[in-house]
Amino acid sequence: MALHILEGFETFGAVGTSGFTLNTAMGRRYTVRGHATEAYNPELVTGWGGGAALEWNCSEYCYFVCNLPDAYQYIIAGFAYKIPSTRLYTNVSERSIVQGQAWNADSHFWLWLGQSGQIRVYVGTSSPVYLGSTSRGLKQGEWAYIELKTYTHATLGTFEIRINGESVFSYSGDTRYGTTEYTTKIVFWDIDMCALDDIYIMGNNDDSDTYLGPVKVERLAPTADGAASDWSPSANADHYTLVDETPANATDYVEASTPGDEELFGYANTTLASVAAVQITSDIAANGGFCQVKHKYRAGDANTYDCTTFGIVDATIAEKSEILETDPNTSAAWSTTNLNAAQFGAEMG
Repeated sequence: MALHILEGFETFGAVGTSGFTLNTAMGRRYTVRGHATEAYNPELVTGWGGGAALEWNCSEYCYFVCNLPDAYQYIIAGFAYKIPSTRLYTNVSERSIVQGQAWNADSHFWLWLGQSGQIRVYVGTSSPVYLGSTSRGLKQGEWAYIELKTYTHATLGTFEIRINGESVFSYSGDTRYGTTEYTTKIVFWDIDMCALDDIYIMGNNDDSDTYLGPVKVERLAPTADGAASDWSPSANADHYTLVDETPANATDYVEASTPGDEELFGYANTTLASVAAVQITSDIAANGGFCQVKHKYRAGDANTYDCTTFGIVDATIAEKSEILETDPNTSAAWSTTNLNAAQFGAEMG
């Protein structure tokens, strides 16, 4: 499995957060374009199955871009989606949902929502080629989980869409636009008052990935200090209380200046029945020049593992994330028991 993006909109603020605050927070993670007026920016609303979701709120174009770590011919993506009970746009026949682009913005796939709720599929950016529509549409006011799988090729390309696990569209033939056959970014576009939640994106250059099915992305916040607390707190308090807010801010924090200093936290238990992957996310800034930091994982049996080392170059807060598709302690799929016993944190490089 080559899983590159997980997003549940749980880290940007409480439900009801809107406008510039959300737009700025999303900008740490994505390329974001929002309307200049706060009233038109997206909001956080209750997600499917609880938590938060992103609700578009714009009569102008807004979008955010998920940049992939490499270029891939095979893409699988899933996301929860809800059309509002009252559709707001009446002067156009369709509105853009999601787009797969090459590095030069050539569009290898582009999904649009038609007024009857069906998903319409195109290839191309200017004068895109219409490939067809889903056999059934989305229902107003109801969440649905949409998954797509595409292989970009000039003659042997394929494309499939599933809604709640049911195949509702398939195509084979030319799925390439332009001269490249690789997708490097996925763009989610606004539709008036439609809601978006629980995204996963996989990319590969072979056909080894399979659908995950409807997923739930759950945020687990620190709830206790862990086995190592070498970093210095900004206030006299338990360390975890300085880094557990949503969204992250620089009001309080822990900091390190000595290579090898390690900081670990215990986390709330997952409410999910199974775990496809674990994503570690940290908001880190440098104070005084370049430094290196690496994520750490401590298993319930006290084995500790180094994760990715990354560099921080300035005082602007940078968000660093990585996905662990298997448990480093067992080299097997994550179990809820092992996740609940785990500690995560960071080490100064």
